[in-house]
Amino acid sequence: RQGCGWHNPKGVGIRTTGEKLNVYVGGGTLIHPGVVLTAAHYVAAANTLRVRAGECFATGWGKDVFEKEGRYQIELPVVDRATCQTQLRKTRLGRFFELHSSFMCAGGEKGHDACK
Repeated sequence: RQGCGWHNPKGVGIRTTGEKLNVYVGGGTLIHPGVVLTAAHYVAAANTLRVRAGECFATGWGKDVFEKEGRYQIELPVVDRATCQTQLRKTRLGRFFELHSSFMCAGGEKGHDACK
């Protein structure tokens, strides 16, 4: 789908944890090593929060059916550069495709993506 995708290298996920609870609360931005900027209402009970960085989540509002919109998130596994480049060379990009060093890959599981 045109316009699908998101790049946010300093983005983090904030989860609330507990004995039976591990739920996504919201997001934040890493502004310094060990410092996350987020909305105040996310940190009302800071001792129950866990910040996750270095993982891949694709988020957005999505729309795949007319008049049916919502806010969605999906966790995607990181794919190492060599595997990613090998897989991309099997597409119409061709066998000489070079993945730029500033890019990373995530996902790759059929039917499990950020575009639907």
